[in-house]
Amino acid sequence: MSVQDLAILRKQRGLIKASCTRIKTYVDSINQPSALVIPQLEERKDKLENYWTEYNVVQTKLELTDDAEVNDRITFEEAFYSLAARIRELTISTPSIRGSSAVLTSTSNSSGATESLSHVRLPKLSLPSFSGKYDEWFPFPDMFNAVIHLNSALSNAQKLQYLKSSVIGKASNIICSLELSDANYEVAWSRLRERYDNQRVVIQNHIRAIMELPSLTKENYLELRQISDGAAKHLHALQVLKRPCDKWDDILIAILTSKLDSCTAREWQSLAGSDLPTLKQFFDFLNHHCQALEASTKSSNNAAKGAAKNSQSDSKRQLACPATIKTKCNYCKEEHSIYYCKDFLALSVPQRNVEVRNRKLCTNC
Repeated sequence: MSVQDLAILRKQRGLIKASCTRIKTYVDSINQPSALVIPQLEERKDKLENYWTEYNVVQTKLELTDDAEVNDRITFEEAFYSLAARIRELTISTPSIRGSSAVLTSTSNSSGATESLSHVRLPKLSLPSFSGKYDEWFPFPDMFNAVIHLNSALSNAQKLQYLKSSVIGKASNIICSLELSDANYEVAWSRLRERYDNQRVVIQNHIRAIMELPSLTKENYLELRQISDGAAKHLHALQVLKRPCDKWDDILIAILTSKLDSCTAREWQSLAGSDLPTLKQFFDFLNHHCQALEASTKSSNNAAKGAAKNSQSDSKRQLACPATIKTKCNYCKEEHSIYYCKDFLALSVPQRNVEVRNRKLCTNC
């Protein structure tokens, strides 16, 4: 192995050890982990095990060329086992709801009751994501604040790392150039708010999305649910933004009715009558109509499958009828029954009986 190859291997080993050191720095900064920190510790533990595998590959190559390199392995192993044990200790000692009991007393008569609560390990909480669409913005800050921004156990540099991983698509271009540092977290958060925290644009996008819902050409419960669910989603977002959606029933019903196919629209008009319906009544109608269409569609599909299966079985039966069974004579081995065999019939009756018994044939046949 050349000197240049050895230098490359040592540099790779140094990068791996530097990554492990960063994990150790994070772990050392935690005294009492919270419920939000536990998933981060588990992710770093998985990553630490990957680094151990990468280190073992590089270190083995170095040890094959120089026996003195084994000292580095000893040092790394001790540090690895110590760090892995520390992470395990932190995750196990996390405060959780464990089995406990409480004694309740009253003034009239004293009575004790024991309540046991079992610890349930919840699945990992996924971080919210934001791709740059205005109608996705307002849920994103609230969720990110609750999970990351208000988490006092995280440094600003760590919060910035989580922010970069949560912001995807064209929105990531706003903060991708910022280096991971404590000072840049506030800068990144301010940039995103300045760009997307625009209530006027967000409201216009939700209204435009309702106007641009697809129109139906024929009855289809899947497409009808897209109209119902899409309109409900955007209206809920507008209500959160404190828009007077409760006063828009007539306009919204007219817009959404224009999206329906002729059969569904006719049925709605017949049910609505001359009274002014509410938006809730309109959504109830869409929901019930979707359920009816879905049930009838499944029944039609099952009937069609049954008819196809019956036709296939009938065709198989028709193909099986013309089949002929060829039998061989037990006496001369030709293709005919033994009672048509000329050689067998030429025998005397006692000889036939002997041949039938020898071949264990039915004497009646």
